[in-house]
Amino acid sequence: MLKKHKKWQEALVALQKSAELNPYNPETFLELGSLHFYLKNKAEAQKAWQNAQKLGSSEATEYLKKYFD
Repeated sequence: MLKKHKKWQEALVALQKSAELNPYNPETFLELGSLHFYLKNKAEAQKAWQNAQKLGSSEATEYLKKYFD
């Protein structure tokens, strides 16, 4: 279990770095939100999906409606 958790944390760090390097990619924020949601970081998931939504992601809009309305 610890090994799996470490992999999720590595993925989280990579997505956060990707978002820093290219803050205009909605797919990065969409995936970042999904990973945060999976890891039960709901406030962070909401922020990431809101960023994706601002960048035009209709999928992020669906997630926000489904999980935060």
